[in-house]
Amino acid sequence: MKSYSICLLLLCQIIFVGGAWGAECKFFDGFKDNGDGTVTDPRSSLIWKRCAEGFTWNGKECKQEREPDSDWYRAMHIAKGSSFLGKKDWRLPSLNELNSVTGRYDDCAYTGPERRIGVRSASKMLAHDIRDYEDGGSGDFWSYESEGSGKIFRCFVSFSQGRHEGEPSCTHPGNPAQVRLVRSSQSSESAENLEFNFEYSQLAQAKHNESIFNAARDSQNSSRQICEAQKSTCFASCPSYIAGANNDYHFDCNNKCNQISCD
Repeated sequence: MKSYSICLLLLCQIIFVGGAWGAECKFFDGFKDNGDGTVTDPRSSLIWKRCAEGFTWNGKECKQEREPDSDWYRAMHIAKGSSFLGKKDWRLPSLNELNSVTGRYDDCAYTGPERRIGVRSASKMLAHDIRDYEDGGSGDFWSYESEGSGKIFRCFVSFSQGRHEGEPSCTHPGNPAQVRLVRSSQSSESAENLEFNFEYSQLAQAKHNESIFNAARDSQNSSRQICEAQKSTCFASCPSYIAGANNDYHFDCNNKCNQISCD
């Protein structure tokens, strides 16, 4: 009985791997180091920045320089405005691209009696030490893709807990996540580039429409304020009512002022 208990205990220790029973957190780890703060995935020729935005590669590791989290809107602007290494075609990744470099959530998430502190669900060529996430970052990285009714939710993948199979992880675009940029080493006309640029154009159009609406509203408010000031001036110019006197001009003046519409 004693030897049976010991064997059972050893078997449990072997089966339990990193907080998930019978599972090992596996992910692609065959990136080519380009020596310039980027790595290339030889399977897709996709070039990834080694560091999330807010971090800088110093030749050995990613060092944080500013708050790494941002909402989805700002993430899109960061990607579109990047000129890292003199390239202008950086963008947010698609969900498939993020999923292709992360392990499965069921294998990599912090479950079980022991939290997998210090363990990533993506290659060290891409993922920061988990302590970086705890010190100012979520480990969740934005994609450019959307989901839900009206596509109001924006989707992300966790480099600290892994990808979800089936339904993607999506949230309100105003919530925080991190930004990791990619670009194609082959064609700027890839499907992902076109989709990202379309999403950005939609965002830019919405921002433009909002500016037009705000300008019209401000103009309308300004016009109303001018009209109401003119109406007040009109009333102030009318003679006062005097009891027992002929007040026809008083009433005529007030009627004229009341006809001024500021709606």
